[in-house]
Amino acid sequence: MLIARLRATLESAEPVSDAQAKALKTHHMAIAMVVDLETLLAKRGAQAHPKDGCALDLDAARSEILRRIARLKTALSGPKAP
Repeated sequence: MLIARLRATLESAEPVSDAQAKALKTHHMAIAMVVDLETLLAKRGAQAHPKDGCALDLDAARSEILRRIARLKTALSGPKAP
């Protein structure tokens, strides 16, 4: 029903000027670009945050950070005297 009303409106509308046609074409291209970018971002988001239960391992991250801090502390303190 909506499509039929749109078709009827388009058929009864006055002719479009060249400037209007150019503006519509530019607008259409902009919308297509936005849709493409949204699709790309959705794909990137799905890759960055998989829904298969892959979660951050905070305990492993904490352990890694503590190991690195300990190595840095050792390196900064210099060699120990015998």
